[in-house]
Amino acid sequence: MGHDAKVRVSNAGLDVERGRPLLKSETISRKTFDDRENLVREATAAVKVAEARVKTAELELSFCRITAPISGRISRTLVTRGNFVSGGGNDTGNTIFTTIVTQDPIYIYFDVSENNALKYQRLAQASGKGASGIVGAPVGVALPDEDLFPHVGKLDFLENRLDASTGTLRARAIVPNADGLFSPGMFARVRLQGSPEYQALMLPDEAIGTDQATRFVYVVGSNDVPERRTVELGPLIGGLRVVRKGIAPDDWVVIRGQQRILPDHKIIPKRTPLTISDPHDDSVTANKP
Repeated sequence: MGHDAKVRVSNAGLDVERGRPLLKSETISRKTFDDRENLVREATAAVKVAEARVKTAELELSFCRITAPISGRISRTLVTRGNFVSGGGNDTGNTIFTTIVTQDPIYIYFDVSENNALKYQRLAQASGKGASGIVGAPVGVALPDEDLFPHVGKLDFLENRLDASTGTLRARAIVPNADGLFSPGMFARVRLQGSPEYQALMLPDEAIGTDQATRFVYVVGSNDVPERRTVELGPLIGGLRVVRKGIAPDDWVVIRGQQRILPDHKIIPKRTPLTISDPHDDSVTANKP
């Protein structure tokens, strides 16, 4: 149809050119010449309509080829060839062909409590980065079957407001996944740095007693009489518990035999370097943290 419209434009244009000298000699009337020019305009408009239809057909044909905006791993095909599909922007009526997820890198979403979010922001602020400097911080990631945090990612997103119903802030870390170990939908544990580097006193958990909500240890002085000290504990690192407050580096702490300690009674301590206690040894051992 587009070729026929162009032919009509060409023929109508020739009629107009032939009519110009005839109009000057008044061989044809002005109306006849105007009619020929109108035919040119109509034929030109028909050519544009035909070209628009061709472009529409090309556009509709391009819709038959679906390309993904991202690279990743595709799921199974949900629609086979020959089935009817629908679209048009209605989310409830669109036909889903398949799903695709990015594999490398991969996003890990997690929620941070309000208190922890403030702690991380204060830490970033103290380092001179400002409260928003937490973005870009390293994030340790561990899968359910991993004890440590062998995978390192980077915090790249924080939600712009806390969830008032849960008191948490949604965060996201981006983690390299070149070997494909992580899969979308997996659960993982994440760890953010919660304090600057510091020197800490550490003890085995067995040296720490519990009295309801109070944690305490026994410290042996120069007179070999144990003294009870209330302590403030930190995280468990490498099998040893960080003790934030309550003891000093030169204190000797009882790590075994606490059940046989009597108030204001001397003991015979065995002072040794800090080691993991043997639960089958009945002696009283004092270790220096």
